[in-house]
Amino acid sequence: MKSLEWAARKRPELFGGALLAFAQRRYDAMQATPDLLPPRAWGVLSIIPATDRLRTTLGGTWDPRAAPTNWPNHLFLGVDDIVQVCWFLRAGLPVPAALIARRLFERWTLNVAHQFDLSRQGTESEEAYITRVWRTLRHPSLPDEAGRWWAWLSEFLHARPGHPAFGDPAAQPLSPLATQNVAHHNAISAVVDIVLGYMRGGIDLLAEQQGIDDASLSLRSLHRDMAIAEPFGLSFAFVPLEYFEVYRKRSEQWVRGGQAYRADVTDEVWGLADKTNSLMTVRALLERRGRAIERARGAFDDEKAVLGEEFSPGDLASRMFRQCTIAEMARQIVPDASGAERDALIVAAQAADGATHLWLEDSDDAVGCIRVLLEQVARLRTHRLKPGRAQRLEATPTTPLAASVSFSSR
Repeated sequence: MKSLEWAARKRPELFGGALLAFAQRRYDAMQATPDLLPPRAWGVLSIIPATDRLRTTLGGTWDPRAAPTNWPNHLFLGVDDIVQVCWFLRAGLPVPAALIARRLFERWTLNVAHQFDLSRQGTESEEAYITRVWRTLRHPSLPDEAGRWWAWLSEFLHARPGHPAFGDPAAQPLSPLATQNVAHHNAISAVVDIVLGYMRGGIDLLAEQQGIDDASLSLRSLHRDMAIAEPFGLSFAFVPLEYFEVYRKRSEQWVRGGQAYRADVTDEVWGLADKTNSLMTVRALLERRGRAIERARGAFDDEKAVLGEEFSPGDLASRMFRQCTIAEMARQIVPDASGAERDALIVAAQAADGATHLWLEDSDDAVGCIRVLLEQVARLRTHRLKPGRAQRLEATPTTPLAASVSFSSR
């Protein structure tokens, strides 16, 4: 922080560059920290190749820009979203990971409710309703109080620590040090694990309906934690996909690797019908980066066609610089904050990074991250300008906006 203060006073032209250097140092540290993707998450990812093996056979598509026009693609889009959650965890960004996990949890809760014709009753709370819905499945892998898991995600995204659903470590406030947030990563992994379990059932049912009687036994098995050694610091592959990045050599290798994986995943030599495979698990993870790059390239091509000579990727790079430095500045002042303001700064910085990633990948989840960012910025502003009112708001169990949203309307 002292170097930033010096730059601000003596060499203001260096201030932005100094912030960018801090961001790069943090990014390098993430590459060297494989523990950010815990065994629970690797266990989730280990199932992905088994689902991919059946993707095209069951009517799914690998097209990076296709809308989910049929039931198989709804299922496989959910699988892709779970991989995206794991990518954000590996990058040390549990806030956008939690946002996607909560959306998935809500979406598939509504699907279970539809299957069993369940609706919310009278004054029944969202938490109680979600618990009742998931209990109808009566599967040993499911938590007895699934609604508490959803409530933890919601409190986490509101930067209100303390919810006990996953024990004391995950009830602690987020730390600016990513290595101290692994308990939160484990909690988010547990949520997507049960969602994937439900989707695995849907994929298995599709296979049976199409007369495929060798649908992967790993799809029917209970989850097991796994430890998979990374071939390199995987977060190296998870960077914002601005124009110049998507045409770099490293991006091209993820695209080609994804193409090779899609060709290989149906080959019986991998034995995915009855076992998991560490190499194919890592390749499945990287395939999603390749497809994200292809999607970004297509979006840039569309923009070129519309804008013609006015297309200016340099303007995007400038905007990226601004967004990166703003998020990094929030991180730099965390040590000087405390309590709710400290929590808001950490969550706001992660939400800003998540929004940038997802916006460039043409994902609607970017809007969810912006919603989290706006809430935390408003919270910080209220603490600064009206501290008395801020304290009264912090004392209420939920924010007014959160209390006004009905789960049944989502």
